[in-house]
Amino acid sequence: MSNELKTNEEAGIMERVESVPEVQLEPFADVFQDDHGIRVMVDMPGVREDGLDVDVRDGVLRISGRAARSPEETRLYERAFRLGRRVDSRQIIAALRQGVLELTLPYHEEAKLRKITVSVSE
Repeated sequence: MSNELKTNEEAGIMERVESVPEVQLEPFADVFQDDHGIRVMVDMPGVREDGLDVDVRDGVLRISGRAARSPEETRLYERAFRLGRRVDSRQIIAALRQGVLELTLPYHEEAKLRKITVSVSE
């Protein structure tokens, strides 16, 4: 915990301000893939919706979250994933449930597995 001196201009005095320590973590993530897309489960305990940011830029999915564990400690979670060309980034769905962020990353329709029927002639 660091101590900073801050000027209180109204009173013309210096006061000591204790800053809240921030712990930066890379959250655990499980990644599952099937013929329709990818599902990512990210552990972000203590993060609420208003402390969560998920965005995609230049083919990179970025996840960041802030959780106040106590008045003395804040945890910052950050994780990034490079997306393949098969992922339709405009259709990504995110849901936060009980400290776990679930992301559904569907494939473009043309990238999904398509079974081809083979006809047999004799």
